Amino acid sequence: MSLPAAGAAHLPRLVQHYAHSEQVQAHASALAARYPTLVPQPGGQADTPLCFRGTIPITFHGQTYHIPLGIWLPSAYPDQAPNVFVLPTERMAVRTGSCVDAGGHVVHPYLAVWTERANVDLVQLCDMLQTSFSQEPPVYACGTSAEATGSDIVPAATGPVQDPFTQAPRVEGPLDYRAIFGNSGDAGGQGSLRATSNSGLSPASRTHQQLLETVREKLRERLAVFRADTSERVNRVLADNAKLTESERTIDAAHARLISVEAELDEELGELLAKARELAAATDKLASEPDFASDELIRGQLPIHTQIFDLTAKEHAIDDTIDQLSTALRRGGVELATFLKIVRRLAREQFMCKALLAKARKNARLDSI
Repeated sequence: MSLPAAGAAHLPRLVQHYAHSEQVQAHASALAARYPTLVPQPGGQADTPLCFRGTIPITFHGQTYHIPLGIWLPSAYPDQAPNVFVLPTERMAVRTGSCVDAGGHVVHPYLAVWTERANVDLVQLCDMLQTSFSQEPPVYACGTSAEATGSDIVPAATGPVQDPFTQAPRVEGPLDYRAIFGNSGDAGGQGSLRATSNSGLSPASRTHQQLLETVREKLRERLAVFRADTSERVNRVLADNAKLTESERTIDAAHARLISVEAELDEELGELLAKARELAAATDKLASEPDFASDELIRGQLPIHTQIFDLTAKEHAIDDTIDQLSTALRRGGVELATFLKIVRRLAREQFMCKALLAKARKNARLDSI
């Protein structure tokens, strides 16, 4: 549903003053679709450029009434809650209750937790107010049969005087913001509307109203203490939640690193398994080949050359044996007498080996090499 013509003329110019102008435009359009009797107007102050003034319908005792209402959007909207006031006509008076104070200022719980909730908007706010006002109307008629009957609300069909709840207050030009908040210019909602005189009430009714206001003030004080205590506990919970969130990020980062390392290890393991398969294949291939005598591979062209190979190998083997015996002697692994006996025998064999090697090299004419 589109905005009324009177409101549509103001809205594009007024939303430009907001940092979240697109969101304000969307909320205003949704509010117009839901409550077409709330008309956007200039707010009257630099810190509240836009307001909505009109009525919202309620159902009380089976009959429909129209509650006059004003909603001012601060320049920080929607990060800051709107200021909502009941705007009684000349034939109305503010009826204080759990959601409205004596000045008409609406103190609904939805506004109290505005900054703590996500996806708050004007439609939800007016829906909440409509429900609360249907249970506890914030205004009553003055100067009608209500005084005689003691009734706070007069149905539209009662008496010759038209019931003020059945029509919206007339909107003639921009709303005077200072007339609502007084000269203090309080844009934070701490100021109050000018209270409507209760001179039309009987003395008993005034005493009853004063007692009710005293009780409500006590309840508000206790509610303030409860909210302060709750706020402190909520802050502690939020701090713990922030720590848990930070720990969760750290764990997620470590988990991501472990996954990366696992992927690298899997890749390297795949390469190692491939190499192992290649090695196993090569081993199987060697095992399938026939055995051969390695000594048969080293043979000379002539028998004397083979003899030279064998004598040279025997000479080096004797050298290695004597060297190992010397190491065992130093470590105490063999007695000196045993060491000398074995070394003398090996020395004789080595001498004979060298003599035969020299003779063979001479016969093979290799003594000069």
